[in-house]
Amino acid sequence: ERLLSSVYWLIQNKAFFLFVVLEYIQYLCYNDYHGRWDIMADNHSKEVRSMNMSHIRSTNSKPEETVRKFLFSKGLRYRKNVKTMPGKPDIVLRKYKTVVFVNGCFWHRHECEKFHWPLSNTEYWYKKINNNAERDKRNIAELQNEGWNVLVIWGCELQKGVRDTNLSNLYNSIIANLNSSS
Repeated sequence: ERLLSSVYWLIQNKAFFLFVVLEYIQYLCYNDYHGRWDIMADNHSKEVRSMNMSHIRSTNSKPEETVRKFLFSKGLRYRKNVKTMPGKPDIVLRKYKTVVFVNGCFWHRHECEKFHWPLSNTEYWYKKINNNAERDKRNIAELQNEGWNVLVIWGCELQKGVRDTNLSNLYNSIIANLNSSS
């Protein structure tokens, strides 16, 4: 009987301990912004993370090159990263009065499964990423006020399974803008 009560006490306390651990994990990993679980702990040292971040390019990224090669293969000619325009669009097609932004899901807060809020240095990242998203909205509004057709293609839309469809849709949107303006 004494053994049975000890086992019963142990089971109760283990259950309570397990409950506390699970609540803590939920507190750390549940993303209120998206209403889903996000686990993205930083498993690199500061030096390694710094080196990785320094290698992220702001222009001529792989997704940008993919979009540019596709548009060029379709016969479209464009300018890259025009500094005189709001937001410095990745691709500017003057003939079609269209600009294209090729946005990374993380840096521009795309609401897709690729975007996760970092768990370390959260205050910095919330501010940084939210400021990026607000600046994107301002730049798009300014370009539209100037009469430009603004198209955004996201990094997740350039994944292997959906790339061809999304690039074709992008091309059709650009061509449609020429037909509607003439």
